[in-house]
Amino acid sequence: LEQRAVQTKLGLEQYLAAQSATLHLVTLDPALQKALAAPARLPSEAETAQLERAWAAGSDPALTAMVLGTPPATRLRALVSVRPAFRQVQVVDRYGRTIAASARGGRLFHKDAGWFKLMTNPEADPEPHVGDLQQPRGSNLILFETVYPVRDRDGAWVGAVRALVDANDLYTILAPVRVGRTGHAVLLRATDGLVLASDESERIMKVAYPGFDSLRAAIEGFPI
Repeated sequence: LEQRAVQTKLGLEQYLAAQSATLHLVTLDPALQKALAAPARLPSEAETAQLERAWAAGSDPALTAMVLGTPPATRLRALVSVRPAFRQVQVVDRYGRTIAASARGGRLFHKDAGWFKLMTNPEADPEPHVGDLQQPRGSNLILFETVYPVRDRDGAWVGAVRALVDANDLYTILAPVRVGRTGHAVLLRATDGLVLASDESERIMKVAYPGFDSLRAAIEGFPI
């Protein structure tokens, strides 16, 4: 069991590293670098709220064309076509505004997002980020975000590429993990035992693994 757990851990790490590597390649695209080199002015709070509503509703054709009709957006759609686990890919500038996307959806401004605050922290260099699993309201999809910083030729941080990944794709790592004839692997959240990936889709993000409190005590070295 320990060997299978270590193998699965390494498989998950390699999977996430592959997602980051894909986004890293996207950040090197010359058209993307050019688009981030001279970002537009940051709108006021009132303008931001208005633009966010228009983006969500699709009521402003000019705004939609500005985000979806650019060369970087065309390349993002090509990426999604060959990597269907990527449900949405966005390019975000240094002010937190989405300047290109594979499709309309998600937030237009990310200034208040946790990952953006981490990347703009003056006391730390921007690093790749993998977020927690989430289920958008009104959707059956379970997603997680992965973000890779964009740097210019001088190494300065100028923005980020953010992807929302279908969490069901994680099960491609778990599916081959078998112990005996009936055993199967389940990915659990370490803090509370919530099921994050399983072949029983109705349990994902809904129930905690039975007996997880005893399991956690054993992991932490206390008697069961």
